[in-house]
Amino acid sequence: MNLDALLIGEHVRLFPYRRELYPRSTLYDLWCLVEADGASASLFYAQECTEECTRGDLVEWVRYFSDETRHLIIVTTREGTDILGLVWLDRIAGQSHALIGLWYKRKTTRLAREGTALACRYAFEVLGYDALYGWTPHTTAVRHVLSIGWQKIATLPQMVVIAGQRKDVYICRRDKGRSALRVRV
Repeated sequence: MNLDALLIGEHVRLFPYRRELYPRSTLYDLWCLVEADGASASLFYAQECTEECTRGDLVEWVRYFSDETRHLIIVTTREGTDILGLVWLDRIAGQSHALIGLWYKRKTTRLAREGTALACRYAFEVLGYDALYGWTPHTTAVRHVLSIGWQKIATLPQMVVIAGQRKDVYICRRDKGRSALRVRV
């Protein structure tokens, strides 16, 4: 298996995060990117917290991504100069599949699609997952994964409350055995 072929796409590159290989400030720096985008609280919409102002804060971010069973993947431009987004994978205990989470900077749709498709291939070929699942109340994320060959398998009506409003949660799935991941640009 050629690892470079799995980590380097036509326009993007993946950097799987390993604490010992990156500068000490990496998780903080990534949180700052997401926080500047105004997305840290919405990424952690299901996080249990005692005060709403702590949802997605730096403490929770570092605690969440310090879990060594979670695979965090940094998606950059092909040259590795600009961070475009993040993909993370959580193995479901006792199973051969994982949950996927993702965040991308705004206005990176084409590159984000390629980054997520490459991260899925990495999850299947390197990490050995048979399937990936994602659930989200964010319709943008649903459109994103559907555009690269995922299937929407369920909708849970009004399952979560975000900012005082009830939202549906959509569950999507990608199987390893399905046809090759595709990227629509």
